[in-house]
Amino acid sequence: MTFRKIFPETNAYAQERALRDTLLRQPLGLTMDAESVDWADGTRHFGLFDETDTLVACVLASPGPNGSVRLRQMAVSSASQSSGFGRSLMQQAEAELRRSGVKSLSLHARDTAIGFYEKLGYSRVGDIYLELGIPHQLMGKELVRKE
Repeated sequence: MTFRKIFPETNAYAQERALRDTLLRQPLGLTMDAESVDWADGTRHFGLFDETDTLVACVLASPGPNGSVRLRQMAVSSASQSSGFGRSLMQQAEAELRRSGVKSLSLHARDTAIGFYEKLGYSRVGDIYLELGIPHQLMGKELVRKE
């Protein structure tokens, strides 16, 4: 598997949009057309690709205040789930973000994914809430140690 950044107007980005649409949007009755592309705000797109250059997992990293990033739209292809690829993607994305000076991460985890993120060192923040009609949990992780 190869980890790399995804850029606009590339085959990798077309694969990313299709994966996110199939796994995250369509089950909710939503389309990618209703979602902003959000490249202008500095959002970085990361993917994990197999030996045939097929995207198996992706995550977006949107900048926040004070050196923070919000991770969004994390998806692993149905055929690749429970393979460790999601964990690998997250670890490599975190390392890339840490190298670029990011200090902390946050994300809105679907309730079914809370355990996955806890195993990666994320902590729950506050109570479970509804987002797009699905229970979610705000979670966070520090990438640098506070002194």
